[in-house]
Order: sequence, then structure tokens, then C-alpha cells
Amino acid sequence: MKTLSYLIFAILISLVGCASTHYTPVQQPKANAQKPNPSSSFKHLYELLVVNVDGNPLEGVNIEYTLKDGERIVKNGSYITTSDGTFAARVDATRDLSISDKAIYKSEFDFTAWKDGYNSEIGNMSSDFGQEYSTSQPIKTNKIILIRTNPNLDYFNKDFASSVSDVALKKQVLYFINWIILQGIVIESPLEKKSINLISFKNNNYLQFRFKNLKVYNSLKLNKYDIGKILFDEVIRKVLSPLEYIGSSDLFYGYDLTVIGYTKSFIEEGATEEPIEYRFLIPAKVVTQYKNKDISGQQVLDASVILMDDERIELKLQ
Repeated sequence: MKTLSYLIFAILISLVGCASTHYTPVQQPKANAQKPNPSSSFKHLYELLVVNVDGNPLEGVNIEYTLKDGERIVKNGSYITTSDGTFAARVDATRDLSISDKAIYKSEFDFTAWKDGYNSEIGNMSSDFGQEYSTSQPIKTNKIILIRTNPNLDYFNKDFASSVSDVALKKQVLYFINWIILQGIVIESPLEKKSINLISFKNNNYLQFRFKNLKVYNSLKLNKYDIGKILFDEVIRKVLSPLEYIGSSDLFYGYDLTVIGYTKSFIEEGATEEPIEYRFLIPAKVVTQYKNKDISGQQVLDASVILMDDERIELKLQ
């Protein structure tokens, strides 16, 4: 019996020893595998938008520009913006061969933007699109703001700036603006942009300035007449003497000094501010008399037309 067991065991060992072993080969990369062949060039797109301080597109802006493919200048040019204030340019950027393992396509757009009456602006834009052999290239965009050489010109109404040909008057108005801003006279009631204009009232022309008061007055303590007297003291009195910088002119009879005030209930929940427009139409000769201390503030009011929300009123300071 033991001899039979040894015989069976020997036969099994013999069968196992004759079996062949199979291995699944691992695929090795080819020594000379090729990368995708990149394009020889890519289109890089640039767009420039030129606006003023109000965000409006500027027409007539001169743009002098240089386009580069890498370090190589491919174009020097110039352009004048139209009403949309935009300029677009394109560069066919070729591959940077100094980098062997990546496909890099570099380009640059250098520009100078200038317009008479505005400070010039210099800028640079660059691209390196094309690293992944993509054919979809985004547009590089840039918005620049041109500031007036004299920013106080932005206080001129468009009609006043274009229709009034008296250059001396405009310079005198600018002296007045510079003075009240530098002296901090109207910090709490700043002069509104584009508010200076010539307006007609009862067959006379008035040089108009509009101020916006930053305070809100409690309607439970002060009525609209009270607020009007406060604004006369805190705004109108302070600008009367500096108005002498403007002097006399055949173009206007007096000044329309308009102040926007605000009132609301301080205890009513959810109460909103209510604007009130006060217009003080003051003859130029009265302004001179006040500056020379020939008349009082009450006499200025008595000699003027005062409108509150377009309704004529009287104000008594005492």
C-alpha cells in the first residue's frame, strides 16, 4: 500500500515538471515615438477700448502701436478710433524654437493712445497661447481711460462746452472751480459733473451751477423752508465771493445756483430720502455788491428769484 502511494506521488511530480509557464508580455514604448505635430503659427487677437471718465467710448483717439512675433517686430502702425472707441489687431505668432519640449507661441502688442485735451496712455499686452496645439484662441482685451488734461472741464455741460465760443469765459469758470475745490468750500455739497451751462429764465440768461448736498435733514425737525435757509448759508454764501473770478460777461445776466437737498423722517421705519431742488437766481451785480460788503445775505435773497421744486418762494433768514 505504501509502495502504491509513492508511485502515485512520483507520477504527479513528473506531470507538474512537464507543464510550461506562460507570461503576458508588457508593451514597451517605442524608442522613436512622435509627438503631435504642432502648427507653424497661431493667430493672437488683441482688442483695445478707449473711454472717458464716464465710461463712454472716445472717438478721435490716436493709437500708435507695435506688433511683435516673439521678439521680432512685425508691424508698426497707427489708427484713429471711431465712435465705438475700439481698435483690434492680429498677430500670426510662430513657434518659439528656443524651447524644445513645448510648443510656445509668444506675441506682444505695445501701444500709445492720445487725444488733444487728454493725458496720453501707454500700455502693453502679451500672449503665449498655443501651448496645447489649440486652434481656439481667446481675444486679449484691455480698457483704458483717458483723463482730460484739465479734469475740471468735465464739469462743463456738453452744450456749454460746444456752443460757447468765449474761451476767456471758460477759463474764468475754471478758475472758479479750482478755487472752490482747492479751498474745500463745497466738500459737503460737491459740484455736479456736466452741470455748468447757460440757461434762460424770464428772457435773461443765467450761468448755472448745480450742487448736491450730501446731508439728509430730519423732516420732523426742519421743514423745507428751514432746509432752504440752511443750504443758502452753507453753500450759496460760500460761493458768492469766488464767483468774482468769473467777472461780468455779455453772455449772462446772473447766476443760477442750484442745490439739491434731501429730507426724510428719522423715526419712520423704511422712510426714503426725498430730494428738494432749490434754485437761487442771482443777478451778477448783486453778487458783486455782496462781495464788496455793500449788502447783506438777506438783501441777496430779496434781490433774487428763489425756486423750491420749481415753485417761487421767499426766504427770511431771521
